[in-house]
Amino acid sequence: TRKDANRKKIRNLISWNGGPHVNEGVLKHRELTQKIIGVFYEVYNELGHGFLESVYEKAFEQLLNYLRATEIEVGLLFSFGLKPEFKRMAYDNVRKNQRQPTGLLSTLLSGEQELC
Repeated sequence: TRKDANRKKIRNLISWNGGPHVNEGVLKHRELTQKIIGVFYEVYNELGHGFLESVYEKAFEQLLNYLRATEIEVGLLFSFGLKPEFKRMAYDNVRKNQRQPTGLLSTLLSGEQELC
């Protein structure tokens, strides 16, 4: 059935074990992510598809901004298009803290120069 096929997809996608966001071979928040994706497929099976592509593009940009600007490390974006799809984005807080401020932000933070 379609539900069984979606459950198999979940197991296959979540078991992926590579990429820069992996810490010692384990995805951050793996179990929670798997549960959320399972609910996504259940909702999709019940309600079907819906939104336009532009809605997903805007949501993707917002997801990236939230991951960069907050302590949230993992975000999920779900597409209720003709084919159910999701993207899992991860941005480790250690990497966020290693970024150096540049330009005007750097000047403001250092307090060494006055703005005219």
